[in-house]
Amino acid sequence: MSDRFGRFEDLPEGRRRAVVDAAAEVFGGEDYARASTADIASRAGVSKSQLSFYFHNKRELYLYVLGALTRRVAETVVDERW
Repeated sequence: MSDRFGRFEDLPEGRRRAVVDAAAEVFGGEDYARASTADIASRAGVSKSQLSFYFHNKRELYLYVLGALTRRVAETVVDERW
């Protein structure tokens, strides 16, 4: 992605996926204003301060998750014949 998320990208794949999956679940179940970063951190098995270390605010996390999910869909749908 970008240097902006470099620290997060350096985490092991399993940890990154846990955060993205937890955030997708929370953002998908609530409107943006009600989605809680504390809830995301809890579901991902990280502390809220760790989440804040990687993402300066909820908007940054949301945009990262949106990009990550878009890439997952593209990788699933697009094949060699595309």
